[in-house]
Amino acid sequence: MIVNELDFFRLTSEFTDIPLYQSVGYFRMKDKANCNKVFIIDDIDEPKVACWGRVKKLPIVGTTFLQISSLCYNSAEEKDIVLFLQELALLNYDIIEITDDNLYSTSNERAFRCAGFRRPIGQFGTSLTVMVNLLDCITYARSFRRNIKIALKGGVKVEFIDKPDDEILSKISQLFIENSSSKNLSYHYTKHDLTSMLSDGNFKLFIASNNDHIIAARVIFLNKDKAMDVCTANGIKSRELRGVTQALIDGIFDYLQTNSIKTFDFSRIPIGRKGAEGVCEFKNGVNGDLAQFNGVWMLTKRNIYRQGMYMLNKYVIKKYEY
Repeated sequence: MIVNELDFFRLTSEFTDIPLYQSVGYFRMKDKANCNKVFIIDDIDEPKVACWGRVKKLPIVGTTFLQISSLCYNSAEEKDIVLFLQELALLNYDIIEITDDNLYSTSNERAFRCAGFRRPIGQFGTSLTVMVNLLDCITYARSFRRNIKIALKGGVKVEFIDKPDDEILSKISQLFIENSSSKNLSYHYTKHDLTSMLSDGNFKLFIASNNDHIIAARVIFLNKDKAMDVCTANGIKSRELRGVTQALIDGIFDYLQTNSIKTFDFSRIPIGRKGAEGVCEFKNGVNGDLAQFNGVWMLTKRNIYRQGMYMLNKYVIKKYEY
């Protein structure tokens, strides 16, 4: 059933699992006036499955497209997920796409398939991630550990910033600009994005500084006793020093372990993507476990829409195909 924004976040606030992309902070960051939102929940009295999504009109073909990032579960069983997805399929959208960032299970796959969802043609995002067990002693790769020591010896300090002011957020947004420029990225997190995310207390900001200058930053998201990587920015200065990124993540792990967080999800690892070898080497350096998300699912009212989405992603939007 469709509910309003306030009721949705009120009802899901006590869910056993609230993924990053269904959180209040992420919603506030993505709450743009030119994009309609829809809030869906299976039952108001005893909610078990819920999600919010963005409604778009696709270019050229003009079909209605509902894009959902993950599902929220509240001790949901397979039958609850099937019923929710079946109700979702009845809504008046030509295409429904769900990128489910819950960890993969055969039960979830069966639920999606029983409800009529299929995998899309082509894979335009990786479903792999690295999970770190924070209950155990973290054993870094030798080079990773050495880089941490070099950074700390060189005066790099890592801090958790509980309530960042405008000056700090402005400096960090500038780091994101520098980061995007150095990597030729088409986007960066703005000061507004950071403010929106951090207005949700489950988002945490960490910085690395050298000689009292902020040179790198990382934002993570807490989901009960689980943590997930959100975004990171390495400024020009941080690239001139060795081990800043390693020291920053080590400081974050120390904070998480002190606060009884059990796992850290690196939020995807682009294995096999040309140019991303450094990212993979860094994330593999923590010696975590490779895991897989439930991934992307699609339901279309006409089969040609499924084929059309591949053409749109591949040749119009020009997404990278894994």
